[in-house]
Amino acid sequence: MSVGINSRNIDDLHPTLARGCRELIRRMAELGFPPVGVNQTFRDAEYQNWLFGQGRPNERPHGRAGNIVTNVRGGFSIHQYRLAFDIHRNVSGQAFNDRTSEERNFWNTAGQIWIEMGGVWGGNWTGFVDRPHMEYTGGLTINDLRAGHTLPHDAKMPWEDGQKMSISHIITSGNAEDSTACYIYSELESPKEQAIPSWGVEPWNWAIKNGITDGTRHHDNSTRLETIALIYRTLEFISNHPITRIGYEAETLPFTKQSLPATETLPETSPQRNLNLSDFEIDMLCRMVWAEARGEDDLGQRLVAHVILNRLEHSLFPDFLVEVLTQSAQFSPVRDGSFNNAQPDERIRQNVLAALNKADESQGALWFNKVIMRETSWAAQNRTHIFDYGGHSFYI
Repeated sequence: MSVGINSRNIDDLHPTLARGCRELIRRMAELGFPPVGVNQTFRDAEYQNWLFGQGRPNERPHGRAGNIVTNVRGGFSIHQYRLAFDIHRNVSGQAFNDRTSEERNFWNTAGQIWIEMGGVWGGNWTGFVDRPHMEYTGGLTINDLRAGHTLPHDAKMPWEDGQKMSISHIITSGNAEDSTACYIYSELESPKEQAIPSWGVEPWNWAIKNGITDGTRHHDNSTRLETIALIYRTLEFISNHPITRIGYEAETLPFTKQSLPATETLPETSPQRNLNLSDFEIDMLCRMVWAEARGEDDLGQRLVAHVILNRLEHSLFPDFLVEVLTQSAQFSPVRDGSFNNAQPDERIRQNVLAALNKADESQGALWFNKVIMRETSWAAQNRTHIFDYGGHSFYI
């Protein structure tokens, strides 16, 4: 018998997550998928510890046989802070099946929708894949939440800036053990034109100037065809302007990739990095340091900046800073929206500039993650751990 509280009630979520959960259900229904059930919303620390005991017979007091279903104890689950929920297919006997292409399509579509709405999907995790899991923290880390920081009551997920809907009627179906809800929405409002954030003005204007975009729909999702067309036009422009830095005439590239040996370790660093980043790129780097390390001390912030700069100089990673920061499945703030909403202060800027002008202090680290993920992350399982500092573990 389980212990503690494990709610299935959407209204037990933070209001921002409750709206997001209902919107996900609506979008899945609109696409014709089986009804989406919600089987876990808020759960307390006692229930989390009970879950942790499954598959760990020696864990006290809740150790027992079975498959491991979580790698975190009470206090370390986003569910405990009402910022996550788990879904299932509301099909009798097939709630969590993912064997057929139809079943896998359900999970992949739900996950993609949630990501497009601005959330984080457990199906994208590399250390512990959790397809039913959806979360949104607004950029808060688990350490932030444990320290008492909270998502503002009136916070909005990114999707809410594009369109707003009001619930006119609610119909619940199913039974108490396996229930879901179908929401009928009305009063669809026209999407508001969003302002371009400061970090995006320069590249957007450059793209307009050079015929890569017509300047409209800057916050819209694009189809595969549109994405390919944008890439094609960008590469076509670059091929005709091989020595031009983005946004400027007759200037060399802001940095040149070093020729590195065919190893996965960095050469010894010089007293100062040979990188000449533009103001735009420095702003991007500051945003990522804010998103990943705003609660760290000066050295902790520099170490995160060093990892990013090490990648910029390493043959395993892209040649341009923007590509390093936005590389698929690398930096969670890009996926959860905190990177776009970052507000770096002067201390972060000074630490980023210091990292640019100092020898590498990270011992060549190319990966980092939260200390609490040391046993479960992809880096922990596939790379060499170097050291821990502050809230982060560093790897090469």
